[in-house]
This record gives sequence, structure tokens and C-alpha cells, in this order.
Amino acid sequence: MFSKKTTLILVLFIIAFISYNCKDRQADKLSAFTKSIAYETEKKYDLALSEMEKIKSDLSDDYFTNLRLGWLYYNTKKYQESIKYYNKAFALSNNKSIEALLGLTYPYDALSKTEEIISIYKNVLEIDNNNYTANLKLAIIYYYKTNYQTAKSFLDKIYPLYSSDYYINLYSGWTYYKLNNKTKAKEYFINALINNGNDASAKEGLEACR
Repeated sequence: MFSKKTTLILVLFIIAFISYNCKDRQADKLSAFTKSIAYETEKKYDLALSEMEKIKSDLSDDYFTNLRLGWLYYNTKKYQESIKYYNKAFALSNNKSIEALLGLTYPYDALSKTEEIISIYKNVLEIDNNNYTANLKLAIIYYYKTNYQTAKSFLDKIYPLYSSDYYINLYSGWTYYKLNNKTKAKEYFINALINNGNDASAKEGLEACR
């Protein structure tokens, strides 16, 4: 049996040890991120990744570390690794991180995995039903699948929230045009041209509506 004094000393030692190691972890994390971001600024993605790989074992339970690893593995074309770390970051967020899900679409896009991307964006909408990126990207995907009615449903949902947005107006214009509603399409093309007067696609759409 330890005496009360010995037990107290042992507890204080453990607390001091944990505190020291936590500070050490955070210092290593800050140093790695600082160097990694500096390399990324110079587009030296391999070196940026190398800095993060130095801490990935010790910080395997850290959300920011896993999120950045997902991003850097994507930029170094290691797509399966990117998927792994974006998924891990999402899990560490208790399956709530929209930024981790949006990041996950990058490697899947590089692998031309459209159905997986659709699933991810729908997962985003379960967390944030009015999410700009997920709704717009789903609209674009379904537009190019020639499923114009579904594309319209996503665009109509976010148009009231971002009525001056160039991309929403441009794709709404083409979607309504494909649905044979030239009057509405014309309105959207004009809105798009207000944002970008030289846009060739909006000009083409407007001309097609005459």
C-alpha cells in the first residue's frame, strides 16, 4: 500500500507528465503546420506532406492533422490515402464536419467516381439542407446527366438564398432552357450577365432564348 503522501506525489507526477506531453504535442503540431503551409504556398506539396507525416502517428486522433493529410495526399495524387484521411477527419468530428465531406469529393472526383460524389453531397445536405456547394454541385451533376427536373429542384432551393450568384443564375438559365421555359431562362441569363458581362455561355443562352 502506498502512503497518502506517496500517492499524492505519484498523482502530481502523472499530471505533470501528461501536461508536459500535451504541450509537446501542441508545439510539434504548430511547427509541422507552419512549415507545411509555407511549403504549400510555394506549391511544394511533397515537402508540405512530408512535414505532416512527421506527426501523423503521434497526432492520429487529431482532427486538423487528418484533415490536412487528406488535402495534401489529394494534391500529391495519392487519392486512396486522401480518402482514408478525409474519412478519418469526418469520423473524428462525430460525423458532423461538412468541410471534411466536401474535401472528400476531391479525390473521388479525380477518380471519376460520380456516384460516390453524389452520395457525399447528399450526406452534406443531411447536415445542412441549404448548403450552397452541395446543392449547386448536385444541380450541375444532374444537369449533365440530362436530369433537368432534378437539377432544377436543387437550384430552386438555393436561388432565394443566393439570388445574385453567378453560377446559380447561369445553370438555372440553362436548366430552364432545357425544360422549355425560355421566359424564365432569359431572366436567369440576364442575371448571370449582370455578374459577368462577357460570359460566353450566358450570352449564348440569352441568344437561344430570343
